[in-house]
Amino acid sequence: TVDINGFVTANPNPPPSLVSGGILNNLNPIIGAPLAPGTIAQVYGDNFYSGTGFESAAAPPLEPRFRGAQLTVSAYPAPFYYISRTQAAAQIPTELTPGRTYSAILEVNGIFSVPQSFEVTGPTPGVVTSGSALVAQHSDYQLVTSMNPAKPGESLVMYLVGMGATNPDVPTGAPAPFSPLAQAAVQPVVTIDGQRADIIFAGVTPGYAGLYQINFKVPATARDGDLDVVITQNGIAANPPKLTVKK
Repeated sequence: TVDINGFVTANPNPPPSLVSGGILNNLNPIIGAPLAPGTIAQVYGDNFYSGTGFESAAAPPLEPRFRGAQLTVSAYPAPFYYISRTQAAAQIPTELTPGRTYSAILEVNGIFSVPQSFEVTGPTPGVVTSGSALVAQHSDYQLVTSMNPAKPGESLVMYLVGMGATNPDVPTGAPAPFSPLAQAAVQPVVTIDGQRADIIFAGVTPGYAGLYQINFKVPATARDGDLDVVITQNGIAANPPKLTVKK
């Protein structure tokens, strides 16, 4: 029998880590759910960044490396929108092929995390909400609220992530073009209070990376009230919001 005495000191450069199941749709976070190429995702872990608070990236094009950190999925960088020590927002590469499982690995200043896997699929939309209310804009860019409701027949804009491939393609981290517009390859279906809304445009917001929008018309026969809005792509539903409508 040999007694060995000693101690372990704290690692002065602790490695980065990714939480298992911690890469989620930023607006419709469901643990274990697959993600579409181009999705803005929440990413959870530790030691992403040694600073305090959040650091936000500049306007697109997004850089593959930010504050010494790079998230890579397969061979493709997943650029950051913002980063903190334990959380970040990154764009799932648009170049990934749906129907496959990929590994993500985080590298910070030359130190690598253990890889974490997630599934990539077709569109998995998530829509911007405030509580249960849909965040939508009138044509004058004012927000729809209970004091400034939508009207039957009015055109509005909502914003989303996770709507998947576009035509034309938009490279990861690049701003979407103004002409031609990058339309969603799988067009969504929007219903308001069970009535189908006419869609004017559905695709990536020009000048932005990973942010989609749907320009739509409130059905002319919509009733007054806080009405259920259902947004689907290929049968996959976004998080369900409500829209305030008043004649």
